[in-house]
Amino acid sequence: MIEDNRAVLFDLDGTLLDTAPDLVRATNAVLRDHDREPMALDALRPYVSRGARGMIGRAFPDADEQQAQALAEALVAHYRRKLVDASALFPGMERVLAALDAVERPWGVVSNKLESLVRLILDRFDWAQHCACRIGGDSAAARKPDPAPIVLGARMMGEPPARCVYVGDAEGDVIAARAAGMPVVAVTYGYIPPEQNPHDWGADHVIDRADELLGLLGLDAAK
Repeated sequence: MIEDNRAVLFDLDGTLLDTAPDLVRATNAVLRDHDREPMALDALRPYVSRGARGMIGRAFPDADEQQAQALAEALVAHYRRKLVDASALFPGMERVLAALDAVERPWGVVSNKLESLVRLILDRFDWAQHCACRIGGDSAAARKPDPAPIVLGARMMGEPPARCVYVGDAEGDVIAARAAGMPVVAVTYGYIPPEQNPHDWGADHVIDRADELLGLLGLDAAK
């Protein structure tokens, strides 16, 4: 159990929400725009946490820096048109959010996705009244793995970083939380590249299902 935790911050893609189907759809739209064959969900899924540039790097390995930037912008444009057609909470996460709300413990989102997209997605899930902060990669002076967005999230929830918990599915999430002085939980169910192992990242805890957070956060009674 993580002692004296008063607020929780979640990464978005691969931690709170399974957004891979919509992001892969957008990536395949860019591939089709350039007369290339679409890629399977399983081939692109591990790279979702690396953002649009990471997915473009996988889909267009021959693109130079300038081309990759233009392709990433095209991916985001396709993605904006259909943000949450197939995105959904990971199994067990609905119980976690309900338990946090039941005890009035604030929770928020700190993502490397553009803040405008974070807000649109959370609005589509009708979480505006529940989510205490909605931070994107352009909300602070730097993106994760820099600690700035996580520190900002803690400040917006009125708690010191040491009294918050960060939950994420990327090594950069752990690095950022550690630098912020915040306890961190890594999840194995997210978008993990094949060459990485969440158990090697140095998180305080590693979980395989979202609802394992209930015990770690002392929310078992709210199940």
